[in-house]
Amino acid sequence: MARHSKPITTPVEQTKPKKHVKFLIPSESPLPISLSPVPDTPSPAYSQSSLASTAGPFTPSTPNAPLPPHAFSPVKKNPVVPHHAVRHFAPPTPTSAPPNLHDLLASPGGICLDVAFPPHPDRLHIHHTHLSMPATHPPTKIMKIVAEGLPWSITVEPTTTSSPFVTVLDVLHALYTSLHRPVKQAEFDANSKSHRDLISKAWHRRLEKIPFPSDAKTERARGVRRVDFLLRKTCIKQLKYLNISGQGEVTWLVDFGTS
Repeated sequence: MARHSKPITTPVEQTKPKKHVKFLIPSESPLPISLSPVPDTPSPAYSQSSLASTAGPFTPSTPNAPLPPHAFSPVKKNPVVPHHAVRHFAPPTPTSAPPNLHDLLASPGGICLDVAFPPHPDRLHIHHTHLSMPATHPPTKIMKIVAEGLPWSITVEPTTTSSPFVTVLDVLHALYTSLHRPVKQAEFDANSKSHRDLISKAWHRRLEKIPFPSDAKTERARGVRRVDFLLRKTCIKQLKYLNISGQGEVTWLVDFGTS
């Protein structure tokens, strides 16, 4: 008879009833947002983005269980974080002037969106006219976004074929969609034991905030998402211009914080 493999689970705490983190691939659902046609001319609400900071990524407070030799190198008296999850971003090198970013994205607190939940209009409190404006000036057809502590980059493109450029809403849509992709078991296991525990706790906190039990049950079955790697910092604060390794492509750094 054929053997059926069981879903991979990871215990969170030993002192409480066992909770398990599941890794299953969900189906993506469209965001409940509709906009009026994009205006022909961009808004003057653009500002020169500030330079990226060099604050270090999250590290666990104490070392924990030994780690696989192929994924980690032991460090004395310091926590161990997987190499691929540590993203250091140096200030951009002065080359040509970067594009101007829309004020909603460039200003600290311009958009206080919690990416743990869908960006419904009532959470954004922003008129659709601003959301449909170009994210940059001059407008662009593609943006690359990275974040401290996340091993994934995010590519932003127009969500509709009729739009010739990336809009403010496209950026928010891409951030939410990318961060709600399922986490692979190998990606989760690549973190230290203490960091895995923090990610698992962030997953449980997110489930507890879902108001309807049926929705929470459905989300639990979908397992850990990339957004859980942000721990408590799930609110978009601002985007900053970043130039990585002189690759010649415009890359943006998104800052996340607490609500």
